[in-house]
Amino acid sequence: MKGLRIIALTIALTSILSGCGSNRSAGNGSASPVPSRPPVTELLNAGALANSSNPVLELIAASYSAGVFAEGEVSERDIELILLSAQKAPSAKNEQPWHSTVITNYETASGLLNAVKRGNVLIIVSGWPGISTDTLAFDCGLAMQNMQIAAEALGYGARMYLQSNQAIENRRGELGIPEGYVIQNAILIGPSAVDAVTSATTRNAVSYHVNYIR
Repeated sequence: MKGLRIIALTIALTSILSGCGSNRSAGNGSASPVPSRPPVTELLNAGALANSSNPVLELIAASYSAGVFAEGEVSERDIELILLSAQKAPSAKNEQPWHSTVITNYETASGLLNAVKRGNVLIIVSGWPGISTDTLAFDCGLAMQNMQIAAEALGYGARMYLQSNQAIENRRGELGIPEGYVIQNAILIGPSAVDAVTSATTRNAVSYHVNYIR
């Protein structure tokens, strides 16, 4: 909905600017052209990220939510690195409200999410409401985004899931989720199978989502 509003606003502004340009006189009865600058999409695009010679930007350019996972272990060391990356996320008032429940047991994980393959790790992120209730989902989302990028940097696929929350809620005692913590999301990490369709999913042009006040 937000994207549609921005597109509509862009079209309206383009129409207004075009109208203004057509009413300008160059002194000889002809309309003078309105100077234009290259659109954002010509300056900022996936190609610019991928060819930036910056490993972080190149990783972001190649990032996608894995749709299909394969069997294969995620090492204990890599799990710790992923969790350390999550801990570096910013949060309101530095409350760090997140809690991670790491499930490496295949039977338990697959009972919560069908996409799990043997060796994959399922991490449930819950959050303590504390005094920053309004920012809880945002803060935990930042931590999970760090997990996603860290997992991909280590060569794994990753995907966040919301639809498993009720199944997780039903088993929160068994899973050791702390009392009072609100389940936010789950992220699955493991080797990703060949999935050309998902990895090639396009993104909207940057100009759909950006405006400048200069």
